[in-house]
Amino acid sequence: MNTFIEILQVITNNLIKGIFISVLFLIMTSHFFKNLDTKYSFSILRWFIIFGIANNTTLIILRIIKRSFSTSNEIKVFDWIIISIIMLVYCALLFILINRKFGKNKYFLLLVAILLNIGWFIKLYFTFLTPTYIDLLPLKYKSGSNAPYLQLLRLGSITLAKGLLLGIFVILAGNLISKTKHKNHIHDTQ
Repeated sequence: MNTFIEILQVITNNLIKGIFISVLFLIMTSHFFKNLDTKYSFSILRWFIIFGIANNTTLIILRIIKRSFSTSNEIKVFDWIIISIIMLVYCALLFILINRKFGKNKYFLLLVAILLNIGWFIKLYFTFLTPTYIDLLPLKYKSGSNAPYLQLLRLGSITLAKGLLLGIFVILAGNLISKTKHKNHIHDTQ
């Protein structure tokens, strides 16, 4: 089970973090390049977000199961309340995104992508920008007075690069699907 949890964590770290940048990049691209068909690109991103929500939900459930079998880490009532709220929000977002009416709205996709990453933003804020937490950082991040900010800049630039690459991939895949469907439609009418 630990290996499966690690695989899901890798997927979350590489797909979910930065997906809001992909959505933002796709929105900006659709505004600047009006002739670009982004309908399929937004659909691909919608399914990436649905997969990410399902991935995070599975990760939470597996961590609960793992903690319930260990004797030293019992789950407290407050943890259950927080976990229940997160699971309810994830399930609600999942069913809302599956509905095509809301799933096609690009600004709603951006909102959901930001909500998926809000925990990561808060963690970055408290870890790197709050002075009381600088003493809790590992030694490799404390080498200079600007080390936490440089680490934040590094993580931010990696996330930006991942988001932009995913956005470019989604635009290319969406346009390929659009052109393939258009070409098949032309051949069907002849």
